[in-house]
Amino acid sequence: MAFRVRCPACGRLATITSSNEIDLRFKQAYCACRDPECGHTFVVNVEFSHTLSPSAHNLPDELRAQIRTTPPQEQASLFSERRGAPGAYIPPPPRPRQEAEEVEPIRF
Repeated sequence: MAFRVRCPACGRLATITSSNEIDLRFKQAYCACRDPECGHTFVVNVEFSHTLSPSAHNLPDELRAQIRTTPPQEQASLFSERRGAPGAYIPPPPRPRQEAEEVEPIRF
């Protein structure tokens, strides 16, 4: 995924110079403003928010086999039947938020 990072001091584009992956859901990106007169360096936190469509890797083998043999227009019913059933996909709980100091918002 590519996105633009803007300097919170001057609003100009910044370059991600390095990053530190804390875990699969959280990464710190070290940035530098491209405006040499500004020279601001800062850290942007990139965090997983929520799932839009669950990974097929988490599906039970029996359900994968059913999906392959079920017409596309009927596949959604396979998931609604399983909701709450043993082995149904349950997303992991969100990470607890850490208290942060008051900072100026970052403009992307």
